[in-house]
Amino acid sequence: MPNLDAATLKELVDFLTPLMIDENSRRATLQLAVGNAPVYHQIHFGGPANTFTVQMISTLWQFGEIMPGQPALVALLEIVRTQVGVNQQNAIDALIAKLNRQSAVAAHRPLSSTASAPTYLWPTQSEFTPYYGKSWAVVIGINHYGGRHPRLTNASNDARGMADMLRQRGFENIHTLYDEQATGSAIMGWLRNELPARTDANDRVVFFFAGHGVTQRGPNDHKRGYLIPHDGSNFAEYIGMEELRQCCNVIRAKHILVLLDCCFSGVAAVTARATLSGSGPRMDDIYLARITQRRAWQILTASDDDELAADSSSQPGHSAFTSALLAGLAGEADRDQDGLITATDLANYVRPRVVRDSEATSLRSQLPFFNYLLGSDLGDFVFTSPTRKTP
Repeated sequence: MPNLDAATLKELVDFLTPLMIDENSRRATLQLAVGNAPVYHQIHFGGPANTFTVQMISTLWQFGEIMPGQPALVALLEIVRTQVGVNQQNAIDALIAKLNRQSAVAAHRPLSSTASAPTYLWPTQSEFTPYYGKSWAVVIGINHYGGRHPRLTNASNDARGMADMLRQRGFENIHTLYDEQATGSAIMGWLRNELPARTDANDRVVFFFAGHGVTQRGPNDHKRGYLIPHDGSNFAEYIGMEELRQCCNVIRAKHILVLLDCCFSGVAAVTARATLSGSGPRMDDIYLARITQRRAWQILTASDDDELAADSSSQPGHSAFTSALLAGLAGEADRDQDGLITATDLANYVRPRVVRDSEATSLRSQLPFFNYLLGSDLGDFVFTSPTRKTP
């Protein structure tokens, strides 16, 4: 690949050097940008920031593409772009355009809002398919527990509504367990046997549970959360959150999204890192490829730390949490109208709506919890939206 021109190199050095102060920052940023591509192992992460930045830029540029149409240096700028303000984003867009012109790579679609609307590649269904193989869902709703636990009003209907919505969103393998069908052995049979045996590495899985949850407290305020199956009478018969997380290790699907419409705490004990705080950039084909390439185990629950989850809402027949999920997946969570809804988009839509709805209907607000599970990578689960546009 030809050398960068001097002016572009200077712009890159001036822009990136302040972000490369210490070795930990350098490694974290490069890991996000290029993953475990061979170029990552070609970079020496020590030395003064200015010297390191020049060496890094040269190595990334000479390496070329880490995937078709995406030079390694452009991948780095894409990651940096999500971490800076609007003015700096505009500067990054200009740099990316220069790099693409110099490398003769197909023109990169700018991600920032400008006076004239940018051009986006809206994925058609045939273009979206390669990002996932098959789509699986296990959907559970339990209203009655045979007198072992208080009866719920809307859990089964919540599950039916979710199953219908997932069919609309293109999920072809949906397996439902309602009321007496939802025994502990039936639920764990899907998590331990069926999904590990049936899923492939490029698949996605949704696990939805509406029913009772409970917390077990130990010394030093240690908390463990559990799902209560239809036939569960005590903690020995409940399904622990740690057990649910461990099942992700044996399910081969690259993206798993756990949706829990029940109340308990102890969720934080099985999560990995701070949740994504925003929806990220608009999705063009490069960004979509990057977030679907990385593994992701994500969890979104109806409430946080020991809050009760409302079984009803302003929408008859559904809880506050599930009614928000259904509205979000029907298109309301696609706030930037890019035709796609990530798990992060969905959580950012659901959380404020549930707080307001639960406060208005029960005078006791609940705040949904969203995070990665331990063992996850930095991907993001993706749904198509009914607002999806095509060229």
